[in-house]
Amino acid sequence: MVQIDPMEYPKFSDYSSHAQSSPNIPVGSAGMIETLRMILDVLKRGQSLDDAISIEGSTAKLSLGEACLALSPCGLVVKTPEGYTPSAEVERWIDTGDNSYLAACLASRCRFFSGMIDVLGAPMTSGELRLLANAEYGMSWSKTSEVQRRLKWARELGLVEYREYEGCRYVRTLLGDQWVSQIEVEPKGVLEESASLNWTEPSNWAVDLAINAKQSDRSDSIGFFAGGASGFIDATAELLSIVNNGGDESEIVRFSNSSYKLSESSTKTAISALSKLGFVRRSSLTTYELTAIGDAWLCEKICN
Repeated sequence: MVQIDPMEYPKFSDYSSHAQSSPNIPVGSAGMIETLRMILDVLKRGQSLDDAISIEGSTAKLSLGEACLALSPCGLVVKTPEGYTPSAEVERWIDTGDNSYLAACLASRCRFFSGMIDVLGAPMTSGELRLLANAEYGMSWSKTSEVQRRLKWARELGLVEYREYEGCRYVRTLLGDQWVSQIEVEPKGVLEESASLNWTEPSNWAVDLAINAKQSDRSDSIGFFAGGASGFIDATAELLSIVNNGGDESEIVRFSNSSYKLSESSTKTAISALSKLGFVRRSSLTTYELTAIGDAWLCEKICN
């Protein structure tokens, strides 16, 4: 293994590019890190995205495309016209085998990862972590599944340990202490502040659109949105990004199920809401494309 200088770790980016979901891939008998390595190896060999992946010790049925869809929000793979390819950062992890660098990659794109490691200087249960994530990091989790998945990654990366004898609590390891001191930890309260009732001036194009809209074009109902009350804006950005990258309806359904536990019918209802807003339009039986409004909104969300 070659250790990468922490000064070269991926830097924390603004919350607009952070995923609410952590990579959801099978654990298998060898663990999630080895599963990740195997998926990336299969991807680099150029196998079809429709090919099934067999994970030793796991009964999960997963195609290469579904695995890439789970890795994409956190930037471990990137969408290309041909399919997917490992990101430059994850290629460097493959070459060096430095798991602390992989942890920094996750921290730079995944919400409440570095924040979770930071607060685990004192032992906490997964339930306590969920409440903290909701209260101080703007999450809207009703269950601990996302916390548990982050904890699995953190434990495999050697940053956190489980102490059953301390009331089933988790706490940072010595490696976790060192790692968290070398990175830029995500700040608390950013999402809470941005989600407050403080007035934000709307964009000029949005104001013009509202003023000039015909009454006949207005819908009686906004509809259903993924992500919950505090997370629907970021969930919308993720869905629009998939559409913008050429993802078809099946990819959107798989992503929504993996990241937000939405059924196919709920996902289609969410897409319908985006269509009513004028953000997307159907381009074929199974694909969508961004409208000018959707493209402007997504650009403003990502760029600001």
